[in-house]
Amino acid sequence: MRLSKREKHVRRRTKGRESAFTLVEVVVVIVVLAVLGSIAVPRFIDFNDSSKVAATKEGLVDLREQIQLLYLKDAVSGGEASYPSLGNLKSATKDTGPSNPYSPEGSDDSKIRKTPNNTNSANYGAGGWAYDPSTGDIRANSYSGAGEHTW
Repeated sequence: MRLSKREKHVRRRTKGRESAFTLVEVVVVIVVLAVLGSIAVPRFIDFNDSSKVAATKEGLVDLREQIQLLYLKDAVSGGEASYPSLGNLKSATKDTGPSNPYSPEGSDDSKIRKTPNNTNSANYGAGGWAYDPSTGDIRANSYSGAGEHTW
């Protein structure tokens, strides 16, 4: 079978380029990847936020159970039941609690501090945990906007 001049010319021009992608195909792939990325990134960010919430609440559960155990131990020992002092709580937790993932960068995220009397205190939002020995209340000592100081 003999090829015409036009067919020879077309074959010569396309020889070696049959496996290359066109610009349109590359642009379509980039657009598809951008759409998939725009869907995946918000889901990842939400996952990160929900893991912080879970870790903070779990830390609070651990600390509140420790406070409750110390309260009950005091009640059973025959004395008047009272919530543990800050020193007793620190001693029972070996001076640290679980990490507070909402603590400000560079702060001691596991330190247990006494609840400040007012918002001008140096401890306000300093990270770690805020404990009120008069009520036995313990909260996250951070204010990221997620509401963790109210849990």
